[in-house]
Amino acid sequence: MSGIASARAERRTRLAIAMAEEGIDVLVVAGNPWRSDYLRFAADITPVEGHAFAFIGREAPARIIVESPAEAARLRSEQAELDVRWSLSAIEETETAIRELAKQRIAIAPLAAVPYRLAMGRLVASIGPATALLDRLMLRKSPSEIAAFRRAAVLADEGYAVFAKPRASGGRNMRSSRKSRLSSVPAAVRKIFRSWAPAAVKCAGCIRRRNGASRPATW
Repeated sequence: MSGIASARAERRTRLAIAMAEEGIDVLVVAGNPWRSDYLRFAADITPVEGHAFAFIGREAPARIIVESPAEAARLRSEQAELDVRWSLSAIEETETAIRELAKQRIAIAPLAAVPYRLAMGRLVASIGPATALLDRLMLRKSPSEIAAFRRAAVLADEGYAVFAKPRASGGRNMRSSRKSRLSSVPAAVRKIFRSWAPAAVKCAGCIRRRNGASRPATW
């Protein structure tokens, strides 16, 4: 099992234990491109367009609802075990899915990212809060998470040191030295760059809007 997969499994185990202690059968985690930290922790997904909702049970793989087919395809490619669906009415689809789980105890988080319809709608009386539960898990880092943060800091420092060299020399011959600078980047850092490239290209292109038109991305 890779380091990422191992960390993901460890977090899911911690989350399942916390859900059992709170008596929660299904945890619904909401997020969007501006508030995705809870989704990253609970399901290891980061939306780049529209709302995203993760239905997390104690044992089964997470079920994800997003707002575009591109988002669904990207998440499936990142985690093949996820059950990912898309709908132009993702909020309504999530509400329907919650209603179908009426016999189970459901909680939702984080309140700051939950759309108004879900936070204040007809189902609110049957949904419990879970933001505090996730906050506790996210704040108390496990030893493996701390080790991962330290490795990430080392990689970031190594990568920055390589790309800072031209600035130290006044930026001369930056184009001609680009290839040599990239070749001197540690292999682990190059791997991270390659994994980010598809998402970066996707964000830099035109994103399909709900009415079928396109606009240049602004982030």
